[in-house]
Amino acid sequence: MKPTDYSYHLMNYLGKYLPGILGLRANTISSYRDMFTLMISFYETVIGIKPEKITLKDFTQHLMEKFLEWLEQQRGNVISTRNVRLAAIHAYAKYLARVHPDVMHEMLKIQSIPSRNAIRELRNISA
Repeated sequence: MKPTDYSYHLMNYLGKYLPGILGLRANTISSYRDMFTLMISFYETVIGIKPEKITLKDFTQHLMEKFLEWLEQQRGNVISTRNVRLAAIHAYAKYLARVHPDVMHEMLKIQSIPSRNAIRELRNISA
C-alpha cells in the first residue's frame, strides 16, 4: 500500500523536523506523537476514515474544531490540555504551510483556531 501525503509529512515532521531542525526534546516529541495518535483515533472512530486512508485533504479547520470538541466532550480533556493539543496542531499546520504551499490557505485557517481561556470560561459559568 502506498503511503498517503498525510502519513509522509507526519513521519517527516515527527522523525526529522522536530528533532533535527527544531532540536526539540524527546518528551516534547512524545507529547506531539500522543496528540497525533489521538487524532488518528478520532479520524477512525468518529469520522470513519481508516488511518492508512487519511490525507492532507482531511486535515481541515472544520475537522480540527470537531477533534478539539471531541477531546473535551468524549475524552474529558480540560481546557489547558485542549490548548496544548491545539498548540501541536498549530505547529504542524505551520510546518505543512511551509513544505506543502498548495495547502497553505487551509493551514492558515487551522492556525486561526483560538485557544480557550479557562479563567474567562470559569467566570462565565459562575455568572
